[in-house]
Amino acid sequence: MKFFEVAGAEVPRTMRWSVSALQSSLAARMHQATRFLINGLVLLCTMSASLSSSAALLLVDSYATVNGQSNAATTYHDESYNGFGDNTVNLAPLSGGTGDLTDGIIAAGSWSAEEPGNPNGPYVGWLDTNPLINFFFADLVNITRVTIWGDNSVDNSGVRAPRAVSFNGAPELSTNATPSPVSTASYVFDVNFTSTSLDLQLFDFQSGGGMLQNGRTPSWLMISEIQFEGEVVNPSADVPVPGTLVLFASGLLGVAFRRRVKIR
Repeated sequence: MKFFEVAGAEVPRTMRWSVSALQSSLAARMHQATRFLINGLVLLCTMSASLSSSAALLLVDSYATVNGQSNAATTYHDESYNGFGDNTVNLAPLSGGTGDLTDGIIAAGSWSAEEPGNPNGPYVGWLDTNPLINFFFADLVNITRVTIWGDNSVDNSGVRAPRAVSFNGAPELSTNATPSPVSTASYVFDVNFTSTSLDLQLFDFQSGGGMLQNGRTPSWLMISEIQFEGEVVNPSADVPVPGTLVLFASGLLGVAFRRRVKIR
């Protein structure tokens, strides 16, 4: 019986075909694994691009404004504000924190249903005031939409949605709020700002000459939530999660390619 050398050892010629078949099988499996990894890498790249370009809710790092106000019966302060300033004092300056305006809680009913008897009501209310709110973000963001939720109950207490808003001191944009008895309403503005901050000012109907409601000029603003949509332009993390996955897949692809070359 003749012998030949495979990897430094003598084996019978009858085993030659078994070794060759094993090598072919391993090469085929590695080829399949390589194709699988390539497809996975393409999918991850696609997901990464989709995630980076899709608009999503933007997290507000902090905001500064004047505290809400109160009347003889109820307070409409920013009760959950966690920054600097006294949120138990009417119109006290607040800064360096977040509170009712960005806590993700959108009032389900009117101020008269949500606030009386509730020490942590969802509304922040201002009387005869056009509050300026300075929002700050932890990263550079591109803001494409701003949504404001407010009370538009149009009742005899003079509560009404904002008449208009202004972004970064620009000319006022009307909310087109009509005097209809809707307890809560949202006002959406499609914008395009790229910055780490945004100034938003709200204007009541008193400041615009007013519209009589049951013999009274609207003068109360009741806001429960303000949200921003867009994308983070410059994340603070060095490598975002999709990028990490792509790097991991690339490493696996390199290992597979190296093993394939070694088998040949």
